[in-house]
Amino acid sequence: MSFHNIMVDDEPPQPVELQHHDQGFVWIEPNHHVTHATIPAHDFVVKDKQGKQRYALSLHHVDTDEL
Repeated sequence: MSFHNIMVDDEPPQPVELQHHDQGFVWIEPNHHVTHATIPAHDFVVKDKQGKQRYALSLHHVDTDEL
């Protein structure tokens, strides 16, 4: 899973915080990316510089019959 900080239009450009499961967090600078290997049900949360949650993502297995 790759996350790219596209927040380059703000003045000044802002980093975002990526919280990865219960493992901790990493700051992603503007126009940079970070990639994580992951497993199902591993949660990711992206927060702005003020700590406000912007979105969350969790991957899950999909039954092939649902496709």
